[in-house]
Amino acid sequence: MSFYRPIGLVLVPGCLLPRSLLLNEHWFRNLHQAQKIIADWRTDFNEQRPHSSLDYLTPAEFALNQRQYTIDFLEHQVNE
Repeated sequence: MSFYRPIGLVLVPGCLLPRSLLLNEHWFRNLHQAQKIIADWRTDFNEQRPHSSLDYLTPAEFALNQRQYTIDFLEHQVNE
């Protein structure tokens, strides 16, 4: 079994984050614990924590708004 070991970055869908945002806060005793903590952190980061670069929306809220904007735009184009 091989493991991917990122160097200095944590992969979060759509975003690369500095390793220190997560890994400097935790010491992992085993792989299962690491997977659980990283999954919880990713959920918090993407669904609970607002980001100033996204006008203080969470990434999940921002993505939903962008999807709705795209749908509205396409519907408007079809109706013209």
